[in-house]
Amino acid sequence: MTKTYTVAGLATDKQGKTKVRYANDLDKRLKVLMRDGFTNLNFIHSEESLGPIELCHTMLGMIQYQNDKHIILKEIDRQDRRNKKILRKRTLYTGSATQLLQAIQ
Repeated sequence: MTKTYTVAGLATDKQGKTKVRYANDLDKRLKVLMRDGFTNLNFIHSEESLGPIELCHTMLGMIQYQNDKHIILKEIDRQDRRNKKILRKRTLYTGSATQLLQAIQ
């Protein structure tokens, strides 16, 4: 099951690395990021809870993120690989317990 969020955006850490960040409370998230020295905070708020990939696609459609498309696309790819890995773990074995025991022996 994918986690859902109502807030997503970009933030740059002290080392200059910009990443996509997620939250459910915009005010708290911004306070924590500012306290920790993050800069270039650019977030959006969604009325409905969405998964990370959906929020990234929403950001791609907004003009304020056009210069950072490569960062968002990289995050979509990372989330997609993560989802596929979780799915593989869940469907590693689909037989019954008896069939599993017979396969092990």
